[in-house]
Amino acid sequence: MSDALTDIISTWQQRADEWEALPDDEKKRRSEAIRLEEEQRRLEEWADQVERKTRRLLETIPRRYREARVTHPQVKAWLENYPTDRTRDGLYFVGGTGTGKTWEMFGLFRAVVEEGRTSCRFASMPTMLDELRPREAADSWAILDGYIGASLLFLDDLGAHKPSEWAEEKLYQVIDQRWQWERPTIVATNVPKNLGSIVGERVASRLAGTCELVKLVGSDRRRSA
Repeated sequence: MSDALTDIISTWQQRADEWEALPDDEKKRRSEAIRLEEEQRRLEEWADQVERKTRRLLETIPRRYREARVTHPQVKAWLENYPTDRTRDGLYFVGGTGTGKTWEMFGLFRAVVEEGRTSCRFASMPTMLDELRPREAADSWAILDGYIGASLLFLDDLGAHKPSEWAEEKLYQVIDQRWQWERPTIVATNVPKNLGSIVGERVASRLAGTCELVKLVGSDRRRSA
């Protein structure tokens, strides 16, 4: 046995002997102190992880929407109740081009993330479908699960894609699973009527049954800016 190993074993034995020599109340006090220190360390690590993830999520907000804030009364009311049973349903933004749907969604996304709710996701419909499209070396199921499992999913530009059976089925998988698990989804679309003909009647039905309608009206803000 090496001298170094002998020294380590000797140190451990000495500490064990010192511990056994302590009165029971002192053992209890020290054990509690160690438990509290460990709990504090875990809390600090968790807080650090949340802070890093919050920062990363906020950095995903495009520069054009960095100043977005919630302004619509219905959206403010929804946010005040999140997350509770009253927000198991999501929001369904409808309005013409440039009426502020994406701005309002990013404002809500920012507010939720800044509260430390980091298990949320924001994507446009075309982007989600592009990520779900099978490709070499990509784990399609893991990507799909990321959309299904998000505590809050923001899906912008619903219907802004080329309709196909594959796209309809993938969207249905996401919306149906979220509907079953009562995970709220925030969607926005330029298609106020006949949405079912684009995304499928099954998807349209679930969204209509689980999302509060938020109508945004007005002229195209982008053209008047």
